[in-house]
Amino acid sequence: MIEFRIDDMTCGHCEASVRKAVASIAPTAHTQVSVAEHRVSIDAPDASAAALEQAIRGAGFTPKPLTAAG
Repeated sequence: MIEFRIDDMTCGHCEASVRKAVASIAPTAHTQVSVAEHRVSIDAPDASAAALEQAIRGAGFTPKPLTAAG
């Protein structure tokens, strides 16, 4: 599971943009987005965190990688 905090993701349009960016790198990824928590969790075994982060940045957002506890 790859997780990012995206403080500048503030609305449904932002969520759609983030989902589209993730899908451009990992079309079969399972993506969970919480606009309220400014968090996205991505289950994409075939994609790297760096590639996903770059795609989200390319969509105009500033993702911060989160470290999973445990």
